[in-house]
Amino acid sequence: MLKTILQMLLRRYAKKIIKKYKPDIIGITGSVGKTSSKEAITAVLGSKFNVRANKKNYNNEIGLPLTIIGVEKTPGKDVFGWFKVFLKAFALRCSRDVNYPDILILEMGTDKPGDIEYLLEIAPCKVGVLTFIGNAHIEFFKTIKKIAQEKRLIISQLKDDGFAVLNFDNELVMQNSKTNAETFTYGFKDGADFQATDVNIITDEKTNWPTGLNFKVLYNGNIVPVFLPGFIAEQFIPAALSALAVGHIFGINLVESAMALRNIKPLAGHMRLISGIKQTLLIDDTYNSSPDAVRSALNV
Repeated sequence: MLKTILQMLLRRYAKKIIKKYKPDIIGITGSVGKTSSKEAITAVLGSKFNVRANKKNYNNEIGLPLTIIGVEKTPGKDVFGWFKVFLKAFALRCSRDVNYPDILILEMGTDKPGDIEYLLEIAPCKVGVLTFIGNAHIEFFKTIKKIAQEKRLIISQLKDDGFAVLNFDNELVMQNSKTNAETFTYGFKDGADFQATDVNIITDEKTNWPTGLNFKVLYNGNIVPVFLPGFIAEQFIPAALSALAVGHIFGINLVESAMALRNIKPLAGHMRLISGIKQTLLIDDTYNSSPDAVRSALNV
């Protein structure tokens, strides 16, 4: 009962704050790759704009409104903490915060049917990013077709002046992702608007340990090199490509976006390199995963 009341209040305040400040909203969803894309897009847009993104994986009916309000950590069972949250939300409504972000970068998760629709009703997107559709949360959706229908809502709700950013390599993303919004695609395959080629793992000359990923991105006849320090997993490259596409939408050129991507660090539990004892190297991929993510990790 208490959770339902909190949800209702958070939803109401978040919608009013969006209506008042009118930030551009970038919504990101998919079975895998949401957090990596969020981090990459935040790095690129943060180099030019005042932006805010979900902390950790605060991407549900509680975490997303908290991000809109500007609260980095849920109060949990702390009643006084929730009082401060709603006091801050009330202040945002009644006065104007001149430092409120120009752009909100919102990861949108889904555990069950209806979740994406609920989040989009709070925060309608100017840009919808669909990363990958696979077998995550299959126990609640029963079929991958129903998962795809849920994820594609982030594209179908876009207005004519919006933008869709789609993973060209994933057939389920490209199937039936119909929209009147302008569309940009990314991936490794020929035909993607932002295409990655010539992928290499760069190693240290002394230790021979990997130090990062290097690749080229092709867009509209231009070729730009990209280096991602600390990354070894090729599956992060689509996240970087999605950020280059979103940066382009907001007027940031490829060279500037590529430089901004150098500031990203691998997240804990997401194929992060850790120096071990006795000249060993550990790969930390302990984050809650899915079958597709596990396969990608094993390939690395």
